[in-house]
Amino acid sequence: MVICSRTLYAARRSATNCRNSAESIDQVTSFYSLADDGRPMYRIQMKPRCWLLFGPLLFCLLDGGLTLQGQSQRYWDGRYDQAEEMNPLGLWPLRQGPDMFLIALFCWITTFGFAIFLLPENLARVLAFAVQLGHSLGASSWLARHGIFGWAALASLLLCSRLILDWTWKKYDERWAVRK
Repeated sequence: MVICSRTLYAARRSATNCRNSAESIDQVTSFYSLADDGRPMYRIQMKPRCWLLFGPLLFCLLDGGLTLQGQSQRYWDGRYDQAEEMNPLGLWPLRQGPDMFLIALFCWITTFGFAIFLLPENLARVLAFAVQLGHSLGASSWLARHGIFGWAALASLLLCSRLILDWTWKKYDERWAVRK
């Protein structure tokens, strides 16, 4: 038996009238359906803002990976001053070494991740779009160096970025509508 959102809402409201309301609310909201024998079946459900974070996170990691992959052999031989990067904010940690670049990438992901979760909805959407677009373009700039196949991959990457943006925002809107 699947508990729909209205039933869940009604169960939450009635649970608040119970003597032990905090415990009842936790019991009601901790599962979404019951197995045939009456045991709760747990289902992991992402928070709505996680959907806004999915695209920027994916393309940030892709851009970071392509940036490291695009470094010359001289860079990997220890001559970090030979780093190649168009973004000055990414160039400095890259010149310190690949480990510093990865730490800076993690700090950047943490920063925009918290911002997406804490900003109002409209600003969070703008930030998610800007970060995903920026990293999509950054990743595509590494692909353009590989001739015709690189340009084909670039077009595919930008198309995938658009499709993932549409999919994640649709998922966010669906989850948000259920919560309202």
